[in-house]
Amino acid sequence: MLKQQNSSQQYNDELGWFKQGKYIEADEGYTEAIRMNREDPEYYNIKGEDLFEQGKYSEAEVCFNEAIKLRGDNPDYHYNKGNVLRVLRNISEAEECYNEAIRLKGDNPDYHYNKGNVLRMVGKYKEAEECYNDAITLNGNNAEYHFTKGNVLRMLGNNIEAEVCYNKAIRLKEDNPDYHNNKGLALYNLKRYIEAEACFNEAIRLKGDNPVYYNNKEQTLYNLGKNTEAQACSNEANRLKAIKLFCDNP
Repeated sequence: MLKQQNSSQQYNDELGWFKQGKYIEADEGYTEAIRMNREDPEYYNIKGEDLFEQGKYSEAEVCFNEAIKLRGDNPDYHYNKGNVLRVLRNISEAEECYNEAIRLKGDNPDYHYNKGNVLRMVGKYKEAEECYNDAITLNGNNAEYHFTKGNVLRMLGNNIEAEVCYNKAIRLKEDNPDYHNNKGLALYNLKRYIEAEACFNEAIRLKGDNPVYYNNKEQTLYNLGKNTEAQACSNEANRLKAIKLFCDNP
């Protein structure tokens, strides 16, 4: 006799698909699970996360709305909806979602961090910095928090403190080329060109196919009077851009 799968078992099976990155299989499973148990908000939440990973943002928002309707006191549902709205560039509503998530659970650093991200998107750098500070207070071992705070400080013209943030990020995750590149940008703004060149060299060592790093090094070398080396960097940047253009448009 065939054994019917209950909704809880269905949920666990589809959660397994989701964690394996098999989003389409998970999506189909969650649709069936929701049909079997329409009053459980977690099915809508996980299906929303699945749709988000597939880039189906409007559909994901619908799922998170259903989850919130069933259980509005779960901060993760508001946070996940905020993430969707941030991608859709609905900034004011995204901020509202993050605020509600923080109101419900203020000790989650990601809530503060992504609220900072939406504020940064609209140029509210000082407010974003405050959010990043809150995130770092809750979890000072996240390299991305320090890196993003450094970016905001650099946009505010505070390159000295930005360098401090980039150093912290690099100490936590030294193999990220963007951390070295952006530290180089702060040093360039401070006219510390020799140190900036060293940062761009390290970024290139870690990821030598990014033309931006070569362009940044190029400008630094010109300021150091190394025109021949600067031109070589420009040529390499143009070569990499041409390769990318060809690969994107075969």
